[in-house]
Amino acid sequence: MLNTKKLILFIVSFFVIYVLLNVIIPVTKMDKAYNETFKSVGSVFYKNYGERGKTEFVKAPKSGPEIFKHPFKSYDDNVMVKILNKEQVEYAMEMGRKSGAASVDVNHAEFVINTWRFGMLPMILVASLILATPIPLVRRLLSLLFGLVAINLFTAFRFWIRYVTEINRHLWLEVGNLGPNGKWLVTKLNTVLIFFGVSMIVAVLIWVLVTFRSSDMELLLLKEENEPEPATAAPKLSKKAQKKLNRKNSKK
Repeated sequence: MLNTKKLILFIVSFFVIYVLLNVIIPVTKMDKAYNETFKSVGSVFYKNYGERGKTEFVKAPKSGPEIFKHPFKSYDDNVMVKILNKEQVEYAMEMGRKSGAASVDVNHAEFVINTWRFGMLPMILVASLILATPIPLVRRLLSLLFGLVAINLFTAFRFWIRYVTEINRHLWLEVGNLGPNGKWLVTKLNTVLIFFGVSMIVAVLIWVLVTFRSSDMELLLLKEENEPEPATAAPKLSKKAQKKLNRKNSKK
């Protein structure tokens, strides 16, 4: 039978932790630190993509006034990812030097990633679910570590799919075009993974996988009371013993 009290306590704890993390992280500027880390790590892995690819991670320009205004959260977490061809960049710079141009404009592909929605919110969801789960503290901390690692690996995979999709949408870049089958696969994956809800569903699945054991089913179940054992029947006496018992009773 479901333990309603434990279930309600878990739900309330989850919402309290989730709200607190949504407040504490922006107040302590951890969201901005994550944004900078996203750009730094991206530059390490994608700065030189293949033999001819070059990638830049820069702060995206504001497209207009902020839609959401919050007293402690500034929603300016957009990162612009620019993909260029090194040979095309060198050629444009050479032509610029010959013509005496002060600057050159190089064709490139670009897309925007909002690091708060793309990476931070899934991490907050995983952390909130794990911290609210009524398991021993050491197990909870280990699950938190594994959960954060797993959700970040998934975020990295989502980004890679988006990146490769953009490369194959702009074939003129010539920095790593896939064949027809590979292009079809990454395009379909990107169509699914681009939705914000998918990352939240994966976050819940990660919580289940890294937190629970088969024996943890008892956490949300009521313990059944021990039922009284049925009275055992008296042992059957032999005929001789029964006659002796009858004689004793008759004397009384």
